[in-house]
Amino acid sequence: MLSVIVPVLNEADVIERALERLIVQEAVDEVIVVDNGSSDGTPEIVRSFAATHTKIELIHEITTGIAPARNAGFDKARGEFIARTDADTLVFEDWAATITEFFTAHPDTGAVTGLCTYHDSPIGFLLKFGQWVMVRSGRFGGQVGNMYGPNMAIRRTVWLQVRESTQARADVAEDLDLALCLTKHGCVSIR
Repeated sequence: MLSVIVPVLNEADVIERALERLIVQEAVDEVIVVDNGSSDGTPEIVRSFAATHTKIELIHEITTGIAPARNAGFDKARGEFIARTDADTLVFEDWAATITEFFTAHPDTGAVTGLCTYHDSPIGFLLKFGQWVMVRSGRFGGQVGNMYGPNMAIRRTVWLQVRESTQARADVAEDLDLALCLTKHGCVSIR
């Protein structure tokens, strides 16, 4: 079972597209949207989706910040695998299946992360080209030192091991902190 966590704060302009891409994926069992105090109608949009799509659940986290929102979602998740993405991230149609298949094929891997391009960036094509070069040159895959927020997943058992070590401070990069906690706890197989 794969749970997908989407932390949100004033994401009314983009959340609908993200949810549309997630709910059609068979490998996604639940989508937990964690509202972090939105004032722009984001919760109403999510509630509207949840009314017609049973995979979607809206929860609220009053402590501001990505880390507290992520933690609330990860804690609520029921899946064996827990993925995280952002409200403005447009995942590929096989994103969830790729995560599930990878974890199933690599039982010793505690967490995975992947590349992203910026669809709304004027230099997005340069990033995409750079990634293409990395893949073609064989520099893609293996151990990494960071868990890239919009494209990451972790086993539930591993989350429970590192949960109490993670920081929720606003001055700490939550994805880097999670990677450091994984390493500290011996969950060094991060791909």
